Amino acid sequence: MSREKLFTHALLTAGAIALLAALTVGGYIAWVTLECRYQVRHGPTLDRNLGFTYATPYFLIDGRLQEVMTLYPKVGGPMHRGGVTDDDIVVGEGSVVCSFYRKLESARGKQMRFSVVAGGDGPPLNKRPIRSITVDVPRPNQ
Repeated sequence: MSREKLFTHALLTAGAIALLAALTVGGYIAWVTLECRYQVRHGPTLDRNLGFTYATPYFLIDGRLQEVMTLYPKVGGPMHRGGVTDDDIVVGEGSVVCSFYRKLESARGKQMRFSVVAGGDGPPLNKRPIRSITVDVPRPNQ
């Protein structure tokens, strides 16, 4: 193969790799933007309607610091009535803040189930009992 053809082949390969990388990064950014719009657009109303706030502290999990989502229900609100207590940590599917808000918004007018473990000091998170929470998510106008 001539040098010219080798150079063209290398250039095309590098271009294809760069395009694939750009599409991958672009797709990830688009997914994060779509996922987090629920938190930005619907979060304040959902917080009010369901009576809760949240925080995102870091816990040492399997030797690594990892961000978790902790809930703080308003006494008597839907989250509190569903069984959420202060410092509960959301685990499993929907444990990322943006995903949690997407699930809440999708459950408007229905019930939503999710899992939590008790927060605060204690045994490692993977050794704590998992509790199932069911919350009635009100329609947007309620």
